[in-house]
Amino acid sequence: DRLVSTRDSIEGKATNLPKWSYEKVMHSTTCIDITIPELDEDAAWLIGLFHADGYTYANRKENGFNAYISIVVGLHETDIAEKARIQLERWGVIPKVGKRKGENSIMVHVQSKQLAWYFDEHFKQPNKTIVIPDFILRAKKSIKLAYVAGVADGDGSLMGRPVKIVDTVYPEFAKQLQTLLYSCGIESRLSLQKKEWASRKGWQFIHCLNLINYTAVDRFKQIPQLTKPVRHPLIGRKTSTYPSEWFTENRNTLHASKKTGVVSINRYDIVYGEDHLIPVSVISVEPLNDTNRN
Repeated sequence: DRLVSTRDSIEGKATNLPKWSYEKVMHSTTCIDITIPELDEDAAWLIGLFHADGYTYANRKENGFNAYISIVVGLHETDIAEKARIQLERWGVIPKVGKRKGENSIMVHVQSKQLAWYFDEHFKQPNKTIVIPDFILRAKKSIKLAYVAGVADGDGSLMGRPVKIVDTVYPEFAKQLQTLLYSCGIESRLSLQKKEWASRKGWQFIHCLNLINYTAVDRFKQIPQLTKPVRHPLIGRKTSTYPSEWFTENRNTLHASKKTGVVSINRYDIVYGEDHLIPVSVISVEPLNDTNRN
């Protein structure tokens, strides 16, 4: 059998961030109104980063007292922290960036009741499954890719082999992310942990989403909003491929071999310009003749 996939993209449509309204308590002087920015590629990147490394403390029980949002990145990821700070300023708030005491990490922190409540309502809640918002799932391709770049900048391992987009304890989120990648023509493999490892006894199961071939890595690394460098795999993992015995001398043209019951598993990618042809399953192989040439 062959995996059915396509490298064509679903272009999507223009979408917007949800609206926000808030009625201040009379004589309130400390609750600063937030601004909802345009949902462009940079805003989508921030949402992806927040899904990966963000935390919301809404404190609704005490009417938002000391409510805040934060994003924590590695100590060496100053460029990501600065990029997050710039994007958060678009929300009408003043982020603070600094090294976390006693830890090798940097925190981007915003104390804002309105921002915390907005992010809590629309983006992410503590200890709950992450759900990719509809305004990202239905968005234009560039928006979807920017969101994925944000997730990878936050939680990806892009210098390893394979290139890992995310590690997550939420399998539903990983599946949504894989679907989003496929809608952008990028193939991936989802590895769901199904049993407890002896070295991680008592841990939550961790699920990984990896890119699986040269084309996927090439397309992913070209996302303009991606901050982390990407290492290209030394060994290509071929997908969307045909057995080599199906080819004549010209490997850009698929011909059926007269042989059947082929044992060899050598494979080659078939590419016609930007199109990749992907078979579902091989039921029979017939020799090429004048009647079925076209």
